[in-house]
Amino acid sequence: MNSSTIQNSKFVEKFTIIVAKLGNEIHLRSLRDAFSTLMPLYILAGCAVLVNNTIFS
Repeated sequence: MNSSTIQNSKFVEKFTIIVAKLGNEIHLRSLRDAFSTLMPLYILAGCAVLVNNTIFS
């Protein structure tokens, strides 16, 4: 491996540790779960508006 790959690997390892700590934060985890729960509802609502405006205009 060349020196840039080694430095990149060290950066990725440190970045992964920091991101793992942030990912385990309870407040951020609850926000992530809430958005992942609501996202399908937003998609369905968008499809309903699309069908309403195209078919039932």
